[in-house]
This record gives sequence, structure tokens and C-alpha cells, in this order.
Amino acid sequence: MRNILKESTNLKRKRTPGKIDKKEENERANILSYLKEKMDKSSDCNLQYDLHLCMEILEGKENQLVKDLKQELQGAIIELEDVTAKSIQLEMELENLSKE
Repeated sequence: MRNILKESTNLKRKRTPGKIDKKEENERANILSYLKEKMDKSSDCNLQYDLHLCMEILEGKENQLVKDLKQELQGAIIELEDVTAKSIQLEMELENLSKE
């Protein structure tokens, strides 16, 4: 069979979740080294900070801003549950008072 017919350009490769192939790993390393180089050459502090955050995201690290936002969100959810429970309790009390 000719090589042209053996090509599988329309087929998708099966990938195991969480596994990074070598090509993607090399590409990621190249991008990280490029960002590091630009960060070292730049004199703009804001740009350096943004590039540092980009590098952390590409490395899979969770930055402090995301951690803080998650904690605030969890606190807001707990507070919402408390307010909802109190609201239901007050509605029931109001309904009981209106029946009397």
C-alpha cells in the first residue's frame, strides 16, 4: 500500500489525560524560555510581573491571586447559605404570625 493511503490526517490521536507528549513538552519549554528571556531583558516592572504570572500558569502553579479569590468565594458561599437559612426561618415565622 502506498504511503499516501496510510496517512491518517483526519484521525485524531488518542491521548491519555494528564500525559504530555514530548513535542508539547518541548514547545512549552521553548515558550517558557522565551518568556524568561523577555522578562530578564525588560525594564518595565509591570510587564515583568505579568510575564512571571504567565510563566506560573504555564508551569501549572497556582498564583496567590487565584488562591485569595477562591478563599473569598468560599467565604461568600458560606455567608449566602447562612443568609438563605435565616431568610427561610423568618418567612416561616411571618407565615405563622399571619395565621394567628
